[in-house]
Amino acid sequence: MKGQIDIGDVSPSKYFFAIASLLGFLFAFIVPSPDSAWGLGLSIVQWQLQTLGPMATILICHLALSRLAKFESLNPWLKLFISGAFGALFFSPVAQWLDTVFMGEEFTDNLLTAWINELANVAPPAVICWLAINSPWVQGLRLQTLQSRAIQNISENESFERQNTKANTSLEPTSAFLDWPFMNLLPESIQDRPIYLKSELHYLLVVTPKGKSLILYNLSDAISEMGESMGYQPHRSYWVANDVTKSFVRKGRKVN
Repeated sequence: MKGQIDIGDVSPSKYFFAIASLLGFLFAFIVPSPDSAWGLGLSIVQWQLQTLGPMATILICHLALSRLAKFESLNPWLKLFISGAFGALFFSPVAQWLDTVFMGEEFTDNLLTAWINELANVAPPAVICWLAINSPWVQGLRLQTLQSRAIQNISENESFERQNTKANTSLEPTSAFLDWPFMNLLPESIQDRPIYLKSELHYLLVVTPKGKSLILYNLSDAISEMGESMGYQPHRSYWVANDVTKSFVRKGRKVN
């Protein structure tokens, strides 16, 4: 499937942090708190920090690495593994500090040895969890309700028909768009000229006249592949094709 998904009703940020928070609550109930005075309340605080913290760190690492052309050229699974490993590396000192604060651990070894031991404990579950929660997106799982999908299809079909009538007379054949590497990551059923692109954390939402899909890609790289003449960016997280834009009006920080 090459790393695509219909974004549907679930945003990546809500998905990732909801899973991390859920895992935090799960661990809080499974692993008892060493401090009986705080009990479950302390465990919840501790494990929310222990799950949301690495999630945020890994996301930051992935977004930072996505600025590198060499990283973006890698297989999606390898990119996720690398960003997960870096996230675990940077979060492990924080995890060590949290163990000291919440669990009262005392380190008999020197700090370097203690950090290496903590990294060995943090990295495997962090990387495996990162790969697991990304797997539905990379494999192409649909996360839309049937009702919202039906409503969306009606509105999109009407809109796309009007846009196609206008654009097909002046644009190059559909096959020409396959020269752009990011377009080849889309499902074949929706490969066509891009209407707009939207950055979604470390994913890219690509909308064409045939549908939309989320791929593991960087917005700036996609724009570079297309060339600046194809469209414009009303916001750093968006790109819109010239041929589907009727007007461009800026109102403060908003664009209509």
